[in-house]
This record gives sequence, structure tokens and C-alpha cells, in this order.
Amino acid sequence: MQYFQVGLGLLILLASLYLLSEDRKSIQWKMLGFGFLGQIIIALLLLKAPLISQGLGFLNHGVQVLEAVTTRATAFLFGYLAGGISPFESVRPESEFIVAFRVLPLILVVSALSAVLYHWRVLPKIIQILAKSMMALLKIRAPLGFGSAAAFFMGTIEAPLIVRPYLARMSRSDLFALITCTMATISGSVMVLYAGVVGKVVDLALAHMLTASLISIPAAIIIAKAWIPDHLEEIEGAEDNSLNLPSQGTGSTLEALVRGTLDGLDMVLKITAIIIVLFALVYLGNEILAVIPTKTPLTIEGILGKLLAPIMWLTGIVWVDASSAGELMGTKVVLNEFVAYLKLGGQLGEGLLPKSQLILTYALCGFANLASVGIVVGGLTSMMPDRSKEVIELCTKSLVSGNLATLLTAAIVGLMV
Repeated sequence: MQYFQVGLGLLILLASLYLLSEDRKSIQWKMLGFGFLGQIIIALLLLKAPLISQGLGFLNHGVQVLEAVTTRATAFLFGYLAGGISPFESVRPESEFIVAFRVLPLILVVSALSAVLYHWRVLPKIIQILAKSMMALLKIRAPLGFGSAAAFFMGTIEAPLIVRPYLARMSRSDLFALITCTMATISGSVMVLYAGVVGKVVDLALAHMLTASLISIPAAIIIAKAWIPDHLEEIEGAEDNSLNLPSQGTGSTLEALVRGTLDGLDMVLKITAIIIVLFALVYLGNEILAVIPTKTPLTIEGILGKLLAPIMWLTGIVWVDASSAGELMGTKVVLNEFVAYLKLGGQLGEGLLPKSQLILTYALCGFANLASVGIVVGGLTSMMPDRSKEVIELCTKSLVSGNLATLLTAAIVGLMV
């Protein structure tokens, strides 16, 4: 039943891509086949190979260490609010976990460490290796190869910045593929944060999120290339396969550390503001829906859960969990993946089967949400003002293509667990 269930989902995905394609005759089925095969091989290596699994487990232990030292640092400043010893007996211990003090500070530490690793040229080397692997597997051009590899480590705007000098000359197809890659992955700085949240219900959460983002890169490229095939383009893509990554302009390790910390602070403030506003809007929407006379009060989450339940079932999730999974996926699209992961690591996620929890960890692992679309539109239109109309169109489509990529990744994992 499991293989039929996921197989049906993959067939429906292929049919959807065929219907969405701007030129069905130009779809490169060979590239799609290589990309799909590459996903399966990567998944098998990362999930089944003992040595690699042990390595990912070591990384997961590293996350736990980072969480512990960050908690100690924040507790020094904020005391019991950040996990320090409480000066009084708690009546409701379940209310002691304050997201702003216990979760978000981890971004500061990871952002600072990432900046140092980039300054030492460790991250650029890893990006180059990953980029060349994608270029060899899918026969894509260098700017897309490096941009897609950067999406594995960086955010929705930082990844395109890596290839900024080439953006104006990128073909429509390559640009769409690059945007889709940024929507189908999550950056390293928040990956550690999300792993800490989901680790309550999923073992080796960081290992699974690393695997998810890596598998989703070829998924994003083949989905984007099927939707907007290459040969339609009038703009020639860059053919320079010796593209070099730019320096971040830091003169010393200390300067990189400070810059990374300040970048992390900016990220924390933005995440905090977005969560407050989006939660308020959802609560407002639920209050409006509550006016409608029904047996059980209508909510935005509940409606999305019912609508998306069949889609989540097609990824391998059992039907009894499909509605809750649909609610989490809807939360991810309308709000963001952080809120969805908070729910997955909370009461809603605890009621799901372990297999459903794992598949959802992969399905939610991407930036494809309404807020991200706005961020990417703002960033890319400022970099390419003469292609603003095209950027807006492609970013809107990427909300769908990015989620299709993570769902494809989740379906592949659904076959293996």
C-alpha cells in the first residue's frame, strides 16, 4: 500500500508538471530522470550508509552542544527566562519555555560561526564542491550551479547575491530554477534552530534537515526546468564554468565574527516581527471565521488541513494523520516553516505517528511561504530593476514550485521509511 500511495503521488506530480509547463515539447525528460535518480541515490547514501549516518549523527551532537552553550550564555543575561535556575517554584512548568529567549538566540551564535567559516574559505570550498556536483549531474550552467549550492547554506536573498554579477544575464529558466532552489531549502543558520525545536519528536533532526535540503536542490531544479524549459529563452545564460565566489570583505576573523553576529541580530529582529504580525493576522482571521455558525468553530488551520490532507497522504503519511499534516503544511505556506516546526515539535506533532513526523520534517524543510516571496521580490527587483515584472511573476510561481520540491523530497523519503 505504501508504494502504491507514494507512486500515485509521484505520477500526479509528473502530470502536474506536464500541465504547468510553458512548453511541454521542450521538457528534458532525460534531465528529469537523472535528477530524480540523483535524489534517490543521495537519500540512500545519507539515510542508509552507516558511515555517513554516523557522521550526520556527530553533526547532530554538535547542534546539541551549540544549544547547550547558547542556553548558558543567554541564561547569564536573562536568568530563568532563558533556561536558568528559577528563583521560585513554577506552578505551570510547561509555560516556562519562552521562544524569544530559548530559541532565537541560537541564530546569533550560528550566524557568527558561519561568517567565520566563510572568512576562512571553508564554506566557499564546500559550495564549490556541491555546485560542480550539480553541474555534472544535471548539466546546468555555472551561475545556477553555484547559486543552487549556496542555497544549501544561505537564505533566500544571500544565495542569489553569490552570483549577483551574473543575474542580469541569466536565462528565464535558470533564474526560475535559482529562485525555486532558495524556496525549497533552508539556510544553515536557521536549520540548527529548527533542529532544536523538532528534536523533541524526531531523532537526529539536524541530519534529516541536512538531507532534506540536499535532496531538494535537484528536486527544485528539475521541477523548475520542467515548468519553464531551457530552450524557450531569448536571454543567453552565462557559460563560464570557472565562476569564483565573492569574498565577504572581512579583514580578520574578529571582524567576521562581529559582522556575523550583527547579521544574526538583524535576522532575529525580523523573525520576531514577522511571527508577531502573522500570528496576529491568523488569530484575526479565526475570530472572523468564528462568526460563521457551525458545529465546530472554523479556523484557518483547520480549513487548510482538510484541503491539503490528500496531498500529504500522497507523500506516504497515513490517512489518520493526513489532516494534521495538511494543517502543518498550510501553516508553513501561509505563515512560515518556523511556526510549522514549532507545532510539529509541540502538542500537535506529538500526536502523530513517528513515520508521519519524519516525512513532515522533510516536507516542511523549505522557505516557500508568502513572506519569503515578498522578501525575494524585494531583493531581486533591487538587483535587477529592468526585469522587475519577470521577477515578480517567477517569484509567485516559486511558491508552488518550491513546495512541490519539498513534497517530492518527502515522498522519496516516504518510500524508504
